[in-house]
Amino acid sequence: MSDELAPYTAEKQQNKPRGKPLAKGFDERRWLKGRPKVPKDKLALFDGLIWEILSEEVEHPITKEKVDRLRLMLRSMTTNKNQQDKLLDRVFGKVQERVDVTTNGESLKPDIQEVYDSIVRKLGLDVADNEASEVIPTKSE
Repeated sequence: MSDELAPYTAEKQQNKPRGKPLAKGFDERRWLKGRPKVPKDKLALFDGLIWEILSEEVEHPITKEKVDRLRLMLRSMTTNKNQQDKLLDRVFGKVQERVDVTTNGESLKPDIQEVYDSIVRKLGLDVADNEASEVIPTKSE
């Protein structure tokens, strides 16, 4: 593939500056006090717009009755199995699963002497004749 067929490669795009750089000193595009916060009246306007859309009355496609959009949305969420689970998880929270990570309620801490004895047996050494078994204290000591 030649450069004539692919004039816009990543290498060529890296050399181009993106946008106009900020001017030295004062530049109206700089936010000296940080990013401006969204005014409360805009949030109230957005809430009002959402509420207006959800309270709009529409005709139910099956029963042909006049119902507001919020009720239709809740009806569809309660009749669909997947939506029911999502709705219940959202309202009441997900159910906690309790998992037993022990062995039948016993501790997972192994007895060091038993582990040592099993290793010695696997190696074919006699536990009674092994001098190292005296180093590890037994339960009776």
